[in-house]
Amino acid sequence: MVTGLSIGMLAEAAGVNVETIHYYQRRGLLDEPPKPFSGYRCYLPEQVKRLRFIKRAQALGFTLDEVGALLTLDAACTCSETRALAVRKLALIEQKMVDLAAMRQVLGGLEGLTERWALFCCPGFTAERSQSIGFVHTWAMRMPIQAQSLERVGAQ
Repeated sequence: MVTGLSIGMLAEAAGVNVETIHYYQRRGLLDEPPKPFSGYRCYLPEQVKRLRFIKRAQALGFTLDEVGALLTLDAACTCSETRALAVRKLALIEQKMVDLAAMRQVLGGLEGLTERWALFCCPGFTAERSQSIGFVHTWAMRMPIQAQSLERVGAQ
């Protein structure tokens, strides 16, 4: 009598592919049960929880290496180290948010320069069109546009 889950049942219960389970086993994130004479490995129901934990940690931005560290710390019951890892990850996420906000400001400042930008990128703009908006497209004219955009971001 077979107790436990087949790899297909495990994958379905955890919401992953069978290939994902094999990959996690190769990475050392999930144990591979021994293969019995019947040829079908049986996985314990606890491994569904482990797979869900791995996927949830990835969704929160943890790399598989970091997930492995979390699983190791969890097995050792070192709550303070687990908390420290989570705090470090939170600091990285907050820094990324600051960087993304700065990038958003720069790109938002360029939004009003679309026609000027198009002169450099789109061959469909004619010389008459560029003169009608009072812009001569030379490399020297690009530099003040970029500097103005960056100055606005720095001032805020």
